[in-house]
Amino acid sequence: MLLQDLFKLVIAPGATVFDIGAFEGELSLFFAALAGKEGRVYSFEPHPEHFLALSMRACEEPCANVFPYCRAISATAGHQVLFLAPDATAQSSSIMPELGSESRLGAGVRRCLVETDRVDDFSRSIGRIPDFIKIDTEGAERLVLEGARRVIESSFPTLVFEGVFGFNSERGAFPFGEAVPSHVAWLESIGYRICVVDIDYLISAWVSEGSRLYATNYGLLSLTSAEFSQLPLTGCNLVAFHSSRRDVYERLDAAVSDRLLDLMTRLGIPLGASSSLG
Repeated sequence: MLLQDLFKLVIAPGATVFDIGAFEGELSLFFAALAGKEGRVYSFEPHPEHFLALSMRACEEPCANVFPYCRAISATAGHQVLFLAPDATAQSSSIMPELGSESRLGAGVRRCLVETDRVDDFSRSIGRIPDFIKIDTEGAERLVLEGARRVIESSFPTLVFEGVFGFNSERGAFPFGEAVPSHVAWLESIGYRICVVDIDYLISAWVSEGSRLYATNYGLLSLTSAEFSQLPLTGCNLVAFHSSRRDVYERLDAAVSDRLLDLMTRLGIPLGASSSLG
C-alpha cells in the first residue's frame, strides 16, 4: 500500500492531524485537503530552512487549516541540539547525536539549538486531541512517542512512523540495542495493531528487483512484536491503529491482505508461523 492511500483511509473530514517532521510541508497540504475546513493540521519542523518553506506554504489560501511550528517534538520540553547536513534533503537533520555524524550527514555538519515540545503538552495547550499523528523524525520516533503517552493511552490516535529493526550482523547488535524497539512493544501491549505499510521497501534486502514487483499494492503486513526480530535489517513505514477506534480499525483491517503470507513464503522470507494476516 502506498502511504498516500493509507492517509486517505485514516484522515476523515474534521480530523486533527499532527505532522511531526513536516519537512517543507508537502504532506501537510495533503493532510489539510483530507481534513477539510473543519479540520486542523499542526505541522512541526525544527530545521530553520525547511520551516521557512513550510510556513510560506501555510500562507496559501487552500491551507488556511495548516498551523506551522518551528520546534522539534521529543520526550521533554526545552531545547536540544539539532544536527544539520550541508544539503537540504529531508534526511538532513536529526536531534539524535548518533545520527548527527559526518559519516551519515556528510562533511560540514552544522549544529543549532532548537526548541523542543511534547505531544502531551502541546495537545493540552491547544485544547485538541490528535486523531492522527505522522512521525518522521530521523531516529527520534521513540522520543516522540514517549512524550505522547497521555494522548496515546487515553485517545488511541492512529500513528504512522518509521521503523528500523532487524539484526545487524556486522555490528553484532540490533539498532539502538533493541531486538524489538521498545515503543513498538509498548504500543502492542496497549492494544495497537502494528502493520508494515510499504512492503516493497521491507523486502528489498531479500529479493531481486523483478520479484519486488509482485509485492506492489498487496496491502498491509501485520506483525507481532515477536516477529520483528526475524526481519532483515531495514527501515520502513509502520502504521499503528487501535481496536477501540472502530471506524479506522475496520477500514485498515480490510486492507490487511492474506495474500501477503503466501507472497512472503514464495519469496523465501522467513517469517514465523505465528504471523497474523487478515
